[in-house]
Amino acid sequence: MQLVAATTRWVALGAIWLAWSSALDLLATQWAFAATRLEIQDEPLSEPQSDPAIQAGDTAFHAGDYRAAREAYGRAASATAPAVRAGALNRLGILYERALGVAQDHRVAFDHFRRAADLGNSYAQANIGDCYAYGLGVRQDNAQALKWYRSAAIQNVPPAFNALGWAYLQGLGVPHSPSDALLWYERSADLGSPNAAYEIGWIYGNVEPVNNIDAMRWYRIAAAHQHREAQNNIGALYEGGLGVERDYAQAAYWYQLASDAGLVRARYQLANLYLNGRGVEQDTARGLELMRSAAGGGDTQAQIWLAAHP
Repeated sequence: MQLVAATTRWVALGAIWLAWSSALDLLATQWAFAATRLEIQDEPLSEPQSDPAIQAGDTAFHAGDYRAAREAYGRAASATAPAVRAGALNRLGILYERALGVAQDHRVAFDHFRRAADLGNSYAQANIGDCYAYGLGVRQDNAQALKWYRSAAIQNVPPAFNALGWAYLQGLGVPHSPSDALLWYERSADLGSPNAAYEIGWIYGNVEPVNNIDAMRWYRIAAAHQHREAQNNIGALYEGGLGVERDYAQAAYWYQLASDAGLVRARYQLANLYLNGRGVEQDTARGLELMRSAAGGGDTQAQIWLAAHP
């Protein structure tokens, strides 16, 4: 009896080990093929995908190797699974839309988005909305844009929520309604969209009744994702003492972050601080350098200032 019991025990332990081993193998497989998606500054551009070719493309995209990304997406576009084909087609459309590794071609981008949308890709639907909203590859049509945005929004796509927020904020094809815009942006912010957080901050800071304390709170959420416009506006709130105690040093800090990220407007703001010695040691040469950079980048106020100070 003891021998039988011992044998039974070892068989049972062996079965448990095999079960754990299989579970670990499955977990390792899941780790190896964890879903990836396209993002720019934490703003999602696509749905997650676990297909190896798309993963290779996403990795190349985030590394700035857009040619390799295009080749990988091209391979995935011929996959059997419709969802994989759709994900690859949507990503190819993004490359053509943004001229990443290929010559910019809005018509080709639209064709890719439409094929992906026909296969059920929700992010492609949002991208089609953009094409109609801005007349990229198709005739501009607000009604069609709203139709596609709403289709994507039903599927919880943050860019679609943001687009609908913008439509209501600007009155594009719908009544002008900042309150409705805020609702759409809040839904997107709940899903982690930095752009939505920025727009909510802008509404609080610019639409009556203005609430600069809430504006600052939302700008900080966006700025945590390196959102340069949010960084600039935090600087403006500190410079103006709006919703916070005036602090020129903090203003200079935030303007510098936005300027380093390439925001021309921030260079104009920072130039004024250097020229007047506010928050930084007065440095006319540095101020003029920044003012010329801002003017060269198209900032109208910088151009006017330089014209008045030959």
